[in-house]
Amino acid sequence: MEIDPRGPRFAALVTTVVLVVVLITGSGWLLAAQAVVFATGAAFGLRYSPYGLLYRWLIRPRLGPPGELEAEAPPRFAQAVGVVFAVAGVAGYAAGVTWLGAGALGDW
Repeated sequence: MEIDPRGPRFAALVTTVVLVVVLITGSGWLLAAQAVVFATGAAFGLRYSPYGLLYRWLIRPRLGPPGELEAEAPPRFAQAVGVVFAVAGVAGYAAGVTWLGAGALGDW
């Protein structure tokens, strides 16, 4: 299946903001919510992930048609990788091992 490449870019922007807030606040709950977003995108496709739905309902109608489409598989694989790291981060924050929580997000 092919997708509008602007959708994953929008999702990456929102994800970046969420992960910055997680790093600033140390919120394992917010990271757990992001893990659910990743898991939804990986399991059901980017169209059905929360950020994909936001893009489709709020952003895409205000834009023209995409100049090109891209395969969904690579961004969907990235969502699956995101789940692994987010779950490791949630485990770290939940266990009080903040270096694991922050480290899973790449903040060394």
